[in-house]
Amino acid sequence: MAKLFVRESLLQQREGNKIPCSVCERRCLLGAGAFGWCRTRQNRGGRLVTLIYGCVSSLSANPIKKKPFYHFHPGSFALTAGSWSCNFGCPWCHNWEISMTAPPTPVAALERAWRIGKDAGLKFVYVGNVPCHTYNNTYCPACDTLLIRRFGFEVARNTLRNGCCPQCARSVAGVWGKQATSSMQGGAQLQNRMN
Repeated sequence: MAKLFVRESLLQQREGNKIPCSVCERRCLLGAGAFGWCRTRQNRGGRLVTLIYGCVSSLSANPIKKKPFYHFHPGSFALTAGSWSCNFGCPWCHNWEISMTAPPTPVAALERAWRIGKDAGLKFVYVGNVPCHTYNNTYCPACDTLLIRRFGFEVARNTLRNGCCPQCARSVAGVWGKQATSSMQGGAQLQNRMN
C-alpha cells in the first residue's frame, strides 16, 4: 500500500507479541505481519498501522432519508464519505465492491507499470483511475507535446489538428471526428478549474 495512506494507530497496546486492534468490536489480535479481518489494519514491526488513512473509496450526496433520518430536513441531502473495507460480512451487501475488496493499487505501482510500458516501446500508456495524474494525458510520441489533457473522464483540452500533433505534425492513430472536437467545449470549464 502506498506510504501516503499508511499511518500508525494512535491507540494501541501490546499483548505479548501481538497487538489487539480496537477500531471495531471484532477486536482482532494481530501477530507479526498479520492483517485484521477488515484487511485495513496490520501489525508492522510490532506497531499497529492503518493502510487506508485518508483513502476515500466513495463520496456522494445522498438523500437524507437514506441515512435513515426520516422527518429530518426532508428533501435535503447529506454528504456521505466511505473508506475501504468493512467490519461486517453481510451477504446482502450493496457496497460489496468497496467493502469486500482491497484498497486500490498504489499510485507508485501504476507509475512503475507505466514506465515499463514506455521502456518497452509502447507509444500511448496511461495510469488510469488516478484523477488529474499527468500520465492520464496523451503526449506526442515524437516530440512529447501535450496533445490531450484529461480531467477524470472529461477531455479538458484537445490540441490535435486533423489527427496530428500541432508541434511536429506526427500523425496520431485514432478517430478524431466531431466527437473529439465537441468535448473541448465542455472541457473549457474544466480547464479553467485546472489552471
